[in-house]
Amino acid sequence: MEIVLACDLALSVSHARFGLPEPRIGLAAFGGLHRLSRSLPMKHVMEIALRGKLFDAPQARAYGLINQVITPEDFEKEADCLIDDLLAAAPLAQAASKQLFLKGLKAPLNRRSFWGKIPK
Repeated sequence: MEIVLACDLALSVSHARFGLPEPRIGLAAFGGLHRLSRSLPMKHVMEIALRGKLFDAPQARAYGLINQVITPEDFEKEADCLIDDLLAAAPLAQAASKQLFLKGLKAPLNRRSFWGKIPK
C-alpha cells in the first residue's frame, strides 16, 4: 500500500489486497502512516492502522486510495487509456497544476500571495 500512497494516480486489479499489517505482528505502521494520514480522513486511517487488516480493491477505491478497479483482462487496456490521456495534456500545464495543488495544501485559504502565481 505504501507504493500506492506515493503515486499521483493509481489503478488496481480487482483481486488486489491493501493494508498495513504491521500491528498484527507487533510493529507500528511506520512509513505508510505519514502518507496515509495526508490522504484519508482520520477515521479511515485509524481503522487501517490500528486493526492491521487487509482490504480489497473496491474498499481501497471507496477509501480514495486508488482511482479505478479493473479486471485483470482489461488492466493493460485501461492503463494504456490513462497513459494516452496523460500524454494528450500539456506537460507544463500538468506540472503547474500539480505544483499549485501541492503548494495549496500548505497555504492557508485566504493567503492572497498564493493565488494567481504559478510556482517556478
